[in-house]
Amino acid sequence: MKEVTALKLTYVNYVNCDYYSKQFDCIRDDYEKKDWFWTDWHYIVDIFENSVMEDLPSVQEAIEEGAIIKKMYFVEDRNYSGRMNDFKNQYGLEGDWDGVDGAEDYGVIFTSYNDAMNYQIFINLLTNNYQKDFEPGEDVIEKELALYFINRISYEEVARKLLNYQKYGIQGAGCYLDLFTGLIYGGKDNGRLPWGHIPLAYLSKDYNRIEKRVESELSNCRRSIAMYDALKLACIMEFENFKEALDEFYEEYYESLP
Repeated sequence: MKEVTALKLTYVNYVNCDYYSKQFDCIRDDYEKKDWFWTDWHYIVDIFENSVMEDLPSVQEAIEEGAIIKKMYFVEDRNYSGRMNDFKNQYGLEGDWDGVDGAEDYGVIFTSYNDAMNYQIFINLLTNNYQKDFEPGEDVIEKELALYFINRISYEEVARKLLNYQKYGIQGAGCYLDLFTGLIYGGKDNGRLPWGHIPLAYLSKDYNRIEKRVESELSNCRRSIAMYDALKLACIMEFENFKEALDEFYEEYYESLP
């Protein structure tokens, strides 16, 4: 996924089985010289250079005629026309989207960052880009995607993962992001982490969830005891400094590449 700047044509006529736009006439010469695409919903976008240059005189003329510069997000997908309906049914959409194609599909542009990130995840899962048993030097998810996964998960969900593995007085637990699969999982804290695993939170073996329970709250709570315990832990839990850990990992990772 990458950010692109597109030119939105706001006035387009359909005449004699073809489109006509005075705004497009302003940029026609540049359009024919450059690798720009005109989408079905009348966005002019350059997915190779990442932007339609605002400072070009032709683009400024088009803006004076009413065209609009818009920040969008492009996800490469050479088969989006066969997948988009499934994506919309599974994830829904916050904003608008449009396909970028010529003789073949190139990908999709989105007005919403969240839609674009969800589509990137959707494509990665479909194309099996999230695999297991990677070795150092193999592909990892992009840092931006790693941060997106972490920002999406709630404290309560992390707390549930920790409580699933913590045993009071016996073993602590940890919650980690696997940078090879994009999965966030819980496990027992044995003091060692495989390469490419970023710790999000830890729970000591000394944490006594029973002592945290308040009978009056439990009696009025419609949640299960397990959900109640997770909610109580989430209120006091703190995340590890995962941003620093990510910076260190990606610096080491890129240095390891040939």
